[in-house]
Amino acid sequence: MHPAFSDLLAKCRLPVLAALLVTVPAWMWLQFRYHDAPDFSAADILLTGLRTLNIWLTLIVIVGYAGKLLNFRHPWLNYANEAAFPIYILHQTVIVAIGYYVVRWDWDPYAKFAVILMASFAVSCLLYEWVIRRSAPLRRLFGVKLSSRAR
Repeated sequence: MHPAFSDLLAKCRLPVLAALLVTVPAWMWLQFRYHDAPDFSAADILLTGLRTLNIWLTLIVIVGYAGKLLNFRHPWLNYANEAAFPIYILHQTVIVAIGYYVVRWDWDPYAKFAVILMASFAVSCLLYEWVIRRSAPLRRLFGVKLSSRAR
């Protein structure tokens, strides 16, 4: 994001939040009052416009606060940045391998989903940490820069 734009969002986040505190209740009241307005009537157009404005204002507030509050350095972020691409490459194969066995279980579908989700995340992360990260050829193959540990 361009620095001037991110600065603008950071400066606008509080006034836009204040505007949302007015426009959201206004939209809610209008929605309650004109919930049965015919399509393309003045009330319907006003409600749609106000809802769209609220969505944009909400995005401005979220991005403004995120840019301000999430702009920090931490060693874990460097690790996660390095691990993201290899885990992304691995995860589909891991999901298919785990899912092949889990879908046969006589369990609730949501429980199966949870098992596949957690197991595939854990296996993908462990494969990255124990196999890819410690092997120079695999680091190259998965697009990870070589470190002094893997050479």
